[in-house]
Formats: sequence, structure tokens, C-alpha cells
Amino acid sequence: MKFLKFLFFSLFLIPSTYATHNMAGMITYKHISGFTYEVTITTYTETSGSSLSADRYELEIHWGDGNSEIIERDSFRSIINTSIQENKYTSLHTYSSTGTYTVSMTDPNRNESIINIYGGISENTPFHIESTIAISPNSSFSNSSVDYLAPPILYTEVNEPFSYNLSASDPDGDVLTYELVTPKEGLLTDISTYIIPDSSAINIINGEFTWNSPQAVGNYAFSVMVREYRNGIFVGATLVDFQLIVGPAITNGLFVGYTPWDTDSNGNLSFTVSPNDSVNLTLSYIDSNTNKSTATIDLFTYSETLSKGATASSQTISLYEEVETFTWVPNTSHLRCAPYIVTFRGVTYFNESISKDLTVMIWVRDQSNTNACNQEVWQVTPTNKIQQDASVTIFPNPFDKQITLAIPESIIQEELQFVLWNSLGQQIRIENIQKTNQTIELKTLNKGYYFYQLLAKDGLISSGKLIHE
Repeated sequence: MKFLKFLFFSLFLIPSTYATHNMAGMITYKHISGFTYEVTITTYTETSGSSLSADRYELEIHWGDGNSEIIERDSFRSIINTSIQENKYTSLHTYSSTGTYTVSMTDPNRNESIINIYGGISENTPFHIESTIAISPNSSFSNSSVDYLAPPILYTEVNEPFSYNLSASDPDGDVLTYELVTPKEGLLTDISTYIIPDSSAINIINGEFTWNSPQAVGNYAFSVMVREYRNGIFVGATLVDFQLIVGPAITNGLFVGYTPWDTDSNGNLSFTVSPNDSVNLTLSYIDSNTNKSTATIDLFTYSETLSKGATASSQTISLYEEVETFTWVPNTSHLRCAPYIVTFRGVTYFNESISKDLTVMIWVRDQSNTNACNQEVWQVTPTNKIQQDASVTIFPNPFDKQITLAIPESIIQEELQFVLWNSLGQQIRIENIQKTNQTIELKTLNKGYYFYQLLAKDGLISSGKLIHE
């Protein structure tokens, strides 16, 4: 009996020995050759207090083909401040055949006091990240995942508008989409009591996350599913878990000088240029807070264009004003359908690094690719450029065996297609729509979430989420 009591007590204590650990992370991969990929797990962990006992020298990775492996940590470094550590674990894996594989890692604990997970009792919630590798028989669809240029841990202030860009860089130039999703605690298992805060959102095409007004001081976790498409075909995905730390409102940082810049129909800062055109952007970041004796500022640029000939230079005007100048002259090798993302990050150093991002899209197009690229972007990015028709309805939702599309006659006169994707972004159904009330049988689908688009020949008509129960 004494042994049983001790065993029970020990098991009860196990979670706390690993507590206050994972803050953020992602899994990225690089195609080497054939069916071989190099995969890197990147985690961001607390290293102070009880987290010291949770430092992971090795992690278990599940390859998605029934195999798993223990991989050792390759490197680690302190970031932001000495209490947060970036860890990298890398290994090679060769798959036996074509297919779609979910590579994943689950660790027993997140860090403590995440407000939107179990009301702040988050330390015993597993931390799960994953990526999807889609191996096609067509070698032209061999894919390396998105890389992320900036650490996914940010500080902001209560009741102040916040913006953050994932600073994604795709080595293949694929069209990317971004969706704010529920973080996971295991494969196919969402955190059941997670809450996405009101007024938080992400731009589907440029990856800028915004939160209009954080209401309470504390830690908040967010997850973004980044999907990659090539010629309209899904080629891979990454689940990025990031953390936002909200503190008291003590600074007043803002960007100045960008208002004359070009914008698209949705108000996004956006430039469309031809090869050999010059892009020249200059802006300032200032902080007019009254406690200037203890605050300094900085201004950074994150962009894959910096490895493609672009330059970014800073000029310090004072302790409280920084000017950044970005210049790029793209050439014909930079033609692609996806936009190039330039992220300007202003930082005020006041106890912590309080940051705000400003996102710019640069589309490099010429007459040979403009029409085809517009169609490709429209197909995979609902709500980006086309005004959706609210009079289109799909019912029932949730559904059991079938759905019915109710479409106005004015729309049905066009050539319409209904396209359905599963939660991994895999296209699983295409139906030509020819009637104002058309029923589609879906009884063979597994239960879960699905995403649809109703497409006309020149763009998106309607999109949304369906639930199969």
C-alpha cells in the first residue's frame, strides 16, 4: 500500500517537473532528393525557474508514415532576453513512396499562465506542432517548406492595436495562405478550451496578424496554418505556434511616412512592379512616450528580398526616432505569382521589446504572367480580391450525408465550380454547378472540418467552412 501511495503521488507530480516550458515553435523541412527530406524542429522555451528541469536535449519526431525517431538537439541560443531559448533539432528521413505525410512533435508541457488556454492553467497542456509533406509523382512539385525569418515571440501593450507578421519566406516561390486556427495538443486533437480573442485576425495572403485591442495583461497563444500552393495545387503546410505577451501600456510607438504608399482594394500596402522597376520605400518609427529617459527604439526589415538584391539601411535621428530606407530592383528571375513580403518592425525597448509590424506586398509581374497569376491567387485565397456574394447559401451546416447549394440565377448563368478541401488543405472534390439548387453527396467523407470555394471563370464567388458530423 505504501508503494501504491508513493507511486500515485509521484505520478501526480510529474507534470509540474516539466512545467513552464514551450512558448512557440514550428517544423520546417527541405527536400534533398527523391523521397528524402531534411526536417528541423524549432522550439522556443523558457529557461528560468522550474523550466530548467524541462530543457529538452532530445525530442521524438513522428514522420507520418508509421515511423518515429528520437533526435538530438543541434543548437540553441538565447533570444529577446536571456530567459527565452531557441532550440533546433534536425534529422533526415526517406519515405518509401509518394503520398501526404504529417510530420509532428508533441511535448508534455506549454509554459504557464497562457490566458486563452484553460483560463491560464496552461502548464500541463501538451505542446504540439506539425507540418504536411505532400510527395507527388510529378518531380516539378517537389517542395521545401516555408522558412520564418523572425522569432515568433512578441511583446505588446494592453488596449493598444497590435500587428505582427510571420515573415514567411518560401524557397520555391509558392502562393501561401494563412489561417488562424486552434492550437493542438496532439495529432488531430485541438485544445478543447482554447479561445481565439475577439478582434484578432490574420490576413489570408500576406500573413499579417492583427489584434485591435488586447484587453488584459498576460500571455496569449496563437496558431497559424500556412498552406502552400503551386499552380493551384496544394504542396505542403506548416502549423506555426506563436506567443504574444501583453504588458501595461507605457509606450507610444508608431510608424510615420508610409501613408502615400500604394494600397490594394482591401487597404493592404501593395505595389505591382515589372522587372527592372525600382521600389524605394522610406519610413520612420518614433515613440513619443513621456518617459524618454529610460526608453530607446529600433527599426528592422525582414524580407526574403534581402537575399535577392534588396537593401535596407537604418538611420538614427535620435534615441526616439529611427528611419529605414528599403530599395529593390527586381529582375526577370523574380517573376512569380506570389507576392514578396516586406515587414518593417518597430521596437521600443522599455523593460521588454515592445514591437509593431507594418507589412508591404510587392508583386513582380509582366504581361506574360499577370492573368494566369491573378487566377491562381484567386483560386486559393478567398476574400482577397473578389467581392463575395452573400446571397449564396449552403445547407445544412453541419451536414451528415449531403449539402445543397442555393445560388441566385444571375450567378448560375456563369461557369461555376464547387471546390472542397479537407483540413490539411488537400483538394478532395470538384463539382460543376449548373442549377440554382444543386445537391452534392458527401456521405463518404470522414467527420471533421472542410473548406469550400465557389469559383466563376474570373474569380471567387463564395467561400467558407463546412462541418461533417
